[in-house]
Amino acid sequence: MSIDRIGKGPGIPSGLVPPASTGSVGTKPSFSVQSATPTESTSAMQPAERVRSGEMSMSTYLDVRVEQATQHLQGKLGQGDLAQVKSTLRSQLENDPTLRDMVQQATGAMPSAEGE
Repeated sequence: MSIDRIGKGPGIPSGLVPPASTGSVGTKPSFSVQSATPTESTSAMQPAERVRSGEMSMSTYLDVRVEQATQHLQGKLGQGDLAQVKSTLRSQLENDPTLRDMVQQATGAMPSAEGE
């Protein structure tokens, strides 16, 4: 009885080991990660920055964020259903303590239920 493999993980049978990569120049990588373009990352931050600078009111900020959050539903829901989803989301952003904290962290200001 031998204890040589303790702490080294399971052994791989020699018949199952893949051959070493040849590293040929003409092959494409099987997986790559693309970084976000500068416009994608700055557009997500822009409304919050505008609230911090005083350029945009909190009410307008909430309208913009609700519009962004429901944009993928355009054409998939009827106008009445979409309006109800937007209204519910807006209400939650104004009243839910967790979401209010997230809005405050993003903008530096608290949303008010009466709309600024």
